[in-house]
Amino acid sequence: MVDEGNLPATDIPAAGNVTIEKPVKGTRRLGTERSMTGKSKTAAPKSSVPLKFRKRTEQERLDIVAQVEADMVGGVMTLKDAVKKAGISDESYYQWKRATKAADAQRSAPPPATADSLDDLMALEQENLRLRKDLAQKLRAANAELRRKLGIA
Repeated sequence: MVDEGNLPATDIPAAGNVTIEKPVKGTRRLGTERSMTGKSKTAAPKSSVPLKFRKRTEQERLDIVAQVEADMVGGVMTLKDAVKKAGISDESYYQWKRATKAADAQRSAPPPATADSLDDLMALEQENLRLRKDLAQKLRAANAELRRKLGIA
């Protein structure tokens, strides 16, 4: 049976056909749906135009970073003015600049030696094949040993 001491006054079975119409303190009236901020759900949003986010290609980013840096040369324009002119935020500029520095560092790294690279690759492939065969042979021997111990065919 339900503990009647924990129920609100409207849920307690009353003697006879008496109904209690007084709302319990802390409950809301029906028909008034409000959000947590206290505004009704029927309030129109401030701006119905969705924001557009544009993904730029790597080349466009490089061009914009170069343009901003060119605008700032000589102290004619501040960074804030230059990025505003380019149509991006300060954060985007710094992120793109960091990415271009990483890409430049990667491009400027010397390429690996190519004179003997084909010969080295062939030697590595032959060694890889030999090691695979050795491993397969050892696994077959271990499998046969286990089958013999367990009495399986």
